[in-house]
Amino acid sequence: MTTTDNKILSSTIETYRHYAGQPTLSDIECCNQDSNDEILHLTPYFSTKDLVKLENLTYTRSFTYSLKTRQLLFTSNVTTINGNIIRRLASPDGKYLALVTKDLKGEQELYYVQIWHDEHLIFGYEVSDSKISPHGKVLPKNDYASFFEWSPDSRRLIFTAEEKRKPFKSYFTAEKLDDLGESFSTYRENWG
Repeated sequence: MTTTDNKILSSTIETYRHYAGQPTLSDIECCNQDSNDEILHLTPYFSTKDLVKLENLTYTRSFTYSLKTRQLLFTSNVTTINGNIIRRLASPDGKYLALVTKDLKGEQELYYVQIWHDEHLIFGYEVSDSKISPHGKVLPKNDYASFFEWSPDSRRLIFTAEEKRKPFKSYFTAEKLDDLGESFSTYRENWG
């Protein structure tokens, strides 16, 4: 491929990601809070495409309006409907939401990290994806060594995770000795 072909392909992929990630309204609930019909609560349900998991993702976000002053009084963070949420944290400036979710595929547990901005899933990756993820499983909230925080400027997410290790290969199936990774007999501290 030429440099021009790579640019066209990259541009096409980015365009697809942009439009495939646009949310669509799938349902809405509304109710009035007081007898004067001055406060209105709206809970829209959105659907978008998760391009990492390659599945549809449903989420909600609540809004509270004053009909008298025509002002938005409250907006909640994004709440996903499907997916087992392991960690959830809004950024200090309130613009971003970080989620760590867990899915079961057969007997294998798959972990995903997602960053949301308003109603848009702007970044996500599978933790077990060896090409993208620089770490292993993100530690759950009840683990004593767990840390999950945004930096004060809301530009970075900081968390504790397991160390990424090369998968074990048998001496008899490895093509080179460098492919073996760590030995089964290597001592590893497990804090437990």
